[in-house]
Amino acid sequence: MSPTNRQVANVVKPWCKMVEDDSKGRIKFKVFPGGVLHGANDGFKAAGAANITDFTHAYPSYVPGNFHLNHGTGLPFLYPNAYVGSLVCEELYNKYLKKEYEGMGVYLMSYQVTANYQIVTKSKPVRTLEDLKGLKIRSAGGMANDFLAAVGAIPVALPAVEAYTALQTGLLDGVLTNAIDIISNRLHEITKYVTISDASTVPVATCMNKKTYNALPKDLRLLVYNSNRKYPQMMAKEYEEGVLDDVKKTGMTVINLSEQEKARWVAAAKKVEDKFIADNEAKGYPAKEFMKELHALTKKYEKWTPAQIWEQVTKNPVQGIND
Repeated sequence: MSPTNRQVANVVKPWCKMVEDDSKGRIKFKVFPGGVLHGANDGFKAAGAANITDFTHAYPSYVPGNFHLNHGTGLPFLYPNAYVGSLVCEELYNKYLKKEYEGMGVYLMSYQVTANYQIVTKSKPVRTLEDLKGLKIRSAGGMANDFLAAVGAIPVALPAVEAYTALQTGLLDGVLTNAIDIISNRLHEITKYVTISDASTVPVATCMNKKTYNALPKDLRLLVYNSNRKYPQMMAKEYEEGVLDDVKKTGMTVINLSEQEKARWVAAAKKVEDKFIADNEAKGYPAKEFMKELHALTKKYEKWTPAQIWEQVTKNPVQGIND
């Protein structure tokens, strides 16, 4: 994350202080934002074999060949918001995703999904699928690339911090991103339009070095574990609350798709999920069962308020994410 990213000030540092206070000073954090210790592509390596960091964010979409079912959590049009998406993914983790993450040599500490992504464009407003055709749109890779291709755009996989320069130089016509990153990455300075598509999310792992975690006394391991059940929901609050209003205040034009047009986008994206299931089933992974459970859990929680979800993760935290 960039040092100017509001999530650093409003979530990462307060969460670290919460853990420090709850441990009565037995745990201390030193935060290095902005890629000081490693780049966005190298989170798993940095917390794993390279032993560069004890705790970090890592992005499966940047190392797609190492994951299989996990990519299904980033398919288009899955979750109503980041609160629900993060809870659903944590509940699915033990049964379907644990081997993939621990194969990276790390412990997953928490599983979050971002707020839904929107289409941000430099000079051309996007109101229909036809408006997207041929536009070069930045994505985080993975399923987001497949979604953009399905709706007629040209996906360009780049780290978020490179989007500003790519828009300046004409490498990009737009960006698929969430509202908070429009502000954090100053995209409002060089783009004009935001199309509210709620198209996709990006799964983000917070990972911990296994040696560091295992070296903690049992009571501190439990403290760190339970604190990490709260972390995705703290992030979700930052992603969701008032951020679109902040975007509107920049003067950008916000475009809302009609119900009929949104249905066209959803229909066009359906083949991305169908292909994901077919490809993974052919490789021996239970993708059909996985997606069935994901949709069922999303339906179960889609009407829950953030307060209800917070109560769930604090009083009945998912068990067994790391052993």
